[in-house]
Amino acid sequence: MFELTGLQRLTKGEAARIAGVEGSHSSSKRLADFGFREGVQVTMVRPGATCIVRIDGRCLGLGTEHQASVRLSTETC
Repeated sequence: MFELTGLQRLTKGEAARIAGVEGSHSSSKRLADFGFREGVQVTMVRPGATCIVRIDGRCLGLGTEHQASVRLSTETC
């Protein structure tokens, strides 16, 4: 079974697959340009108001607004 959650819910070292990106067209496009696309794995490096995530081998910082836009799919037992 899969559960949808937000990026801000990941803890340090936890990974999940992107289920989608919500928000305005410009915000969604900006995130897509950085690699935030459906099916891509993202790993939380440092949680917080400005988090750092690893995606496609790069580390990126995201503020709370962009974190809230990223929907993740996590496998649950």
